[in-house]
Amino acid sequence: MFTTQRKRVAVAASGLHAAALCGLFLLTHSVLHAQQLSPDPIVVPEGTPIQLRLVETISSAHARAGDRLEFVVPEDVNQDGVTVIRAGAKAWGSVTHVQGKRPLGMPGSLTLQADSVEMANGEVARLRADMNFKGRRHLVRMVAGMIGAGLIYLPAAPVMMLTRGGDSYALKTTQTTAYLNGDFPMLAEGLLPAPPPPGLDAMLNFLPPRVLDGRGREGDMVNLVFVAPAGELQQAFEHAGWTSVDMKKKTIAWHLLCHGTHYARLPMAHYFLFGRSQDFSFSLPDPLFILSRRHHIRIWKTDYLVDSTPVWIAAATHDVSIAVHRLKVTHRIDPKVDAERDFVGDNLSGTQLVARAEYVPSQQPVFQATTTGGQSYYSDSRLLLVKFVPAAAVPVLGAGGELKSQDSKSGNSNGGDANGRDSKSGNSSGPAFRNAPAVSVITPASSVREDKSPSGIVNGMSADSAAVVALKSTAAPSTPRSAP
Repeated sequence: MFTTQRKRVAVAASGLHAAALCGLFLLTHSVLHAQQLSPDPIVVPEGTPIQLRLVETISSAHARAGDRLEFVVPEDVNQDGVTVIRAGAKAWGSVTHVQGKRPLGMPGSLTLQADSVEMANGEVARLRADMNFKGRRHLVRMVAGMIGAGLIYLPAAPVMMLTRGGDSYALKTTQTTAYLNGDFPMLAEGLLPAPPPPGLDAMLNFLPPRVLDGRGREGDMVNLVFVAPAGELQQAFEHAGWTSVDMKKKTIAWHLLCHGTHYARLPMAHYFLFGRSQDFSFSLPDPLFILSRRHHIRIWKTDYLVDSTPVWIAAATHDVSIAVHRLKVTHRIDPKVDAERDFVGDNLSGTQLVARAEYVPSQQPVFQATTTGGQSYYSDSRLLLVKFVPAAAVPVLGAGGELKSQDSKSGNSNGGDANGRDSKSGNSSGPAFRNAPAVSVITPASSVREDKSPSGIVNGMSADSAAVVALKSTAAPSTPRSAP
């Protein structure tokens, strides 16, 4: 009996041993099979650059060290043929240093740091990026105050040494480049293939709707988009009769003394997008009221390209009178800002440098808002997209009606005025733009097909868009909108 029990135990032990070996074999086989099926992970290398855009304005007057910040990624980040960080992804950071404004005209300062970003698979990767901001020194103001006080009552002059500098502002939409802090492995499963280079559709999704002043207050709306190299953009405005304004305000008094009311290059206020002031400022003054009435436009270059051509955004308004706001002399604008947007299209079309244009709605509509000076304005919230033709391809009629060629370097023609402007009135003759049909819808980037037509302005926009306006030089002439 004892022998029988021993046999039974031995059989059971051998069965357990065989089952264990079989389980181990199956587990090993499953692991090897899974390794064969799963792709190798994608490694996003350390130092990968990532564009970030600040979501809100930060001021040294209110910020505290340790405050958390939020950024947005305006462009896809691709690696090994897939998108590892999607446009619109969130990134985070903090305020690491705050210095308030101090006496002796010393300004405030800010230091911001980006520390993490959301990856396409939902995980969070570490970043490294520092942003430093410093306000304006008011040393000249302090010295002037001391001199003025000393002339009135000398013992009061030292009190002006308490004059403090300006606060520091990190403006909304300020862009910076952050870098991945360490390698980041990701499984390719579930990641989307890298799309073609971003075009105008991508820019419109992240286009700032309004400009900012130096303190982060929102003002004029962005209402125009240009697709052109810098030289051709400048040339088009010059041919249309626009003047590049003086960028420095310190010389206003001198120029007014020298030129009086004929000072056509009166500077504009500096507004900001992407953390910087406008790249170009053009004005078209009323010949009879040069100082008080003028069409003017501020233009910023973006990081986007369409067919390797830079994309620019602009804010155009029409000054109609002189005004005083907060003890500062400024201009009152025409509240119908769409009329100024259309005027710019009319005016530029007369140069024969406009190849194609179309209206598209803003992705962040602005139907009613106020300027930084508190004046209300109204809009249908559409943007005017304008693409220019190369200057060398523009036909110009000479004095005798013969066709002349355009000098591609200087932009000068061999005869006649390329933009058809009246030298006395300043009016331009060109296609009627405001009567053209307007675009009501822009096709989302996710549901479009590429426009293969030679005159296409936007990659990826639907070719059968009924709203496209073809600006042709043979159209009937029109007279630009006159100042009220």
